Amino acid sequence: MLNHLITGLMNTTVIEDGMQAGPAMPALQTFIWFFAAPIGLFALIAGIVIVATADRRKSYSSGDLTRID
Repeated sequence: MLNHLITGLMNTTVIEDGMQAGPAMPALQTFIWFFAAPIGLFALIAGIVIVATADRRKSYSSGDLTRID
């Protein structure tokens, strides 16, 4: 059991390829990727859905109020 614990501790200090962080993103790029782009995509999809499901009724004259469609 002690051997397993020591082996586990030794493996935590080994750095493999792809484990190190890359360069930091600038604040503007972070804002665009994580705030502006998701909000923009949500607004675009919501707009498409609203336009696609809009009720396309003809305008009624006053004589049409007695009729149920």
